[in-house]
Amino acid sequence: MNRISNLFKKSFKSHRPRFIGLVVFYLCVSIFSYAGNGNKTHKMNNIKGEYIGGKNMSPEEVENKAIEEAKRQALVKAGISENIASYQNLFKIEASGKYEEVFSSDILADIQGAVVDIEPVGKPERIILDDGGFKVIVTINCTVVEYENKRDLTFDVVIDGMKPVYENNSGMKFTVTPAKDSYARIFFISDKSESSMIFPSEYEKDMVLKGGQTYTFPDQNKFENYPVSTDLQTETYKLIFVLLKENIPFTDVSKVKVKQDKEGNYNLASVSFKKLFDWIYQISPDQRCLKTFSVTVHK
Repeated sequence: MNRISNLFKKSFKSHRPRFIGLVVFYLCVSIFSYAGNGNKTHKMNNIKGEYIGGKNMSPEEVENKAIEEAKRQALVKAGISENIASYQNLFKIEASGKYEEVFSSDILADIQGAVVDIEPVGKPERIILDDGGFKVIVTINCTVVEYENKRDLTFDVVIDGMKPVYENNSGMKFTVTPAKDSYARIFFISDKSESSMIFPSEYEKDMVLKGGQTYTFPDQNKFENYPVSTDLQTETYKLIFVLLKENIPFTDVSKVKVKQDKEGNYNLASVSFKKLFDWIYQISPDQRCLKTFSVTVHK
């Protein structure tokens, strides 16, 4: 969905409503609590992390590595060290910004907690070394969330109708059959163009998906499909499905774009991959089911 403002542009049926004004997703819904669902929280203060960087590393890179180490120390001090290898891989992804990698691995399923609410204490300390490199020492306050429960293997979903390749300006639709009652959050993510949350939206409202029932997306009473397009010769997206036992909203949208033509006004929210990623891994594994698909769009 490159040129994300094109979403729904050609999909309205003849009885479509006209949408007016800006509506931001779920602003009046209560904020999800880290301590919910029986999770334990550990407030950690003055946790230090340090890293020695080489001559070819920037101060920012070394500082990020020091923060990774401070996070790891916070997890160890909180007593959550059994999955430390998964945490270290997670921190590497955070530092590199390659968040799509996490959806090709089992990291979100394996880790038993999260480091959140990170606040720096003072300024990073930088020490120049004799060999020309330098060391950075950081101090942070943070909260460690300890998941009480592991993934619920009975909370699953079957998704059909996805194709690995779509032609530019073609349409996408699929079916979702949850094993149990659940709430769906569906995202279309790219690292080359604007990303969006396609369900729920201003046009398709949130609802409970009943266990064992099959639902077609988009709602065929409103749209024929979700159009997909790209300005590039080839572009790959991640279609991310998050099913939840509880109605946990994703409200962290960065902006709303308005497109107006003869079909009327419509509003689409832009999302950050990092903010989406942070939101997902703060939810206890037993409360969510995560499915991802790679979708390539060709001109």
